[in-house]
Amino acid sequence: MPEDFSDLAGEFEATLPIIMRQLYHVDENEPLSDLPLMQFRVVKSLFPEAKSVAIIAKELRMSASRLAHLLARLEDAGLVSRRDDENDRRIRYAALTPEGMEKMGRRRSQRRERARRLLEQLSPEERGQVMSTLKLLVERTGSLGEAGVLDPDLEQRMPM
Repeated sequence: MPEDFSDLAGEFEATLPIIMRQLYHVDENEPLSDLPLMQFRVVKSLFPEAKSVAIIAKELRMSASRLAHLLARLEDAGLVSRRDDENDRRIRYAALTPEGMEKMGRRRSQRRERARRLLEQLSPEERGQVMSTLKLLVERTGSLGEAGVLDPDLEQRMPM
C-alpha cells in the first residue's frame, strides 16, 4: 500500500510560510517596504541586471499592458528606467536606476544578515544538514511541471 503523505504535506505547507515570515519579515525601515507587492516583484526581477519588458512579463506571468503600467509607476518613483533596443525598436528594456540598485542592494544585505544570524545559531553539522536539504528541495521542486506534476525527464536536463 502506498504511503500517504497528506499529513506531512500539510505540515510542510504550513511550516514554510512561518519560516519565511520570521526570517524575512518586512520591517518599515527596510528599503522598498512601501512598494505595493506587484511593483516590488518587478523591481526584484530587475536586480541585478536589465531585462527586456517581454521577458519580465513572461517571468511574472502578467500582461504587457499591466507591466507597462507598473513600470510607469516605478519610473515616476525614480526606481526604474526604460529604453529601446539600439537595433530593434520593437524591443524595450527596463533597468533599475542607481537609486533602485542601491535600495535593492541594501535590502538584500539586510536579509542576508538576518539569515547569517540564524545560521550562526546552528552547529556546523546542522548548517550542513539544512543546506543539503534545501538544495535537495530546490532540485526536486524544479522537477515539478507547471501544474505541480513531477517531471520525469528533469534528471536528464539537469547539469551534473
